[in-house]
Amino acid sequence: MENKQKRDLFISLVQSLISNATVYLGLQKNPLSEKEEVNLDQASYVIDMLQMIYEKTKGNLEQSENDFLERSLSELKMQYLKIKN
Repeated sequence: MENKQKRDLFISLVQSLISNATVYLGLQKNPLSEKEEVNLDQASYVIDMLQMIYEKTKGNLEQSENDFLERSLSELKMQYLKIKN
């Protein structure tokens, strides 16, 4: 598999998890219910998964991949804290 394909797949995986987290944080409508629903337990779980991916891939990502993951993770954590409090 080529580097571009790997990068695209990695970004797609991260974007999918980010999308799930934003649904659980109530920032997007749940595609099944068409309602904005908050589920902080599930949001926390997805954020933890992204954190684990970040930690396990550190040093193995292209700079753009690392920056995207780091920035997204930071934004999700801020939104989580904002909604939780």
